[in-house]
Amino acid sequence: FVIAPQERDGAPLLVSRASGGSGAVGNGHSTNPAISETGQFVAFESDATNMLGYSGGNPVDSNGDRDVYQRDTDLNVTTLFSDNQRSFKLACLPGIDAEVGR
Repeated sequence: FVIAPQERDGAPLLVSRASGGSGAVGNGHSTNPAISETGQFVAFESDATNMLGYSGGNPVDSNGDRDVYQRDTDLNVTTLFSDNQRSFKLACLPGIDAEVGR
């Protein structure tokens, strides 16, 4: 799991989950978080297959590779940044640009 402190009250916030305030918790190992200066954006690596939801009862992410995601903690949206089916053999060490916040 990737857990980050909330900017407002410092309470822990689970970010390795699918979009939505109560999105599914990632079903695989998540690691290497990078947190924006404001704490709104958290990028992380994950082996989870359920971050993008399901289609026909099967996980949308079925490539079997680690991916990089970004969670917007204000909007409760998790976005795939790497798509190993088309681009990278291995996603690793995500980072966030301090100037733009992502």
